[in-house]
Amino acid sequence: MTSSEATPTGSEPDVGLRVELSRVEAELSELLREAHEVRAQLTDEGAMDSADRSSIITQAEQLEAIAAELEQRREGLLARLKES
Repeated sequence: MTSSEATPTGSEPDVGLRVELSRVEAELSELLREAHEVRAQLTDEGAMDSADRSSIITQAEQLEAIAAELEQRREGLLARLKES
């Protein structure tokens, strides 16, 4: 008897999806926190030259772009869980 025969149909994939969803949500939360902290540097550090300011903005935008990809991944996982 294999493990898939020992569990009800659909439950094992659901567990995997839920674990993946949890991991994605944790990563997403961390990335959004980091992006917020990076953007806070723009006001916390007072006067800075345009190169430093531009670098900080670019870093925040990169983090936010990765977060957007994770949000799409999360939505896909949620949709798959609803289907199962």
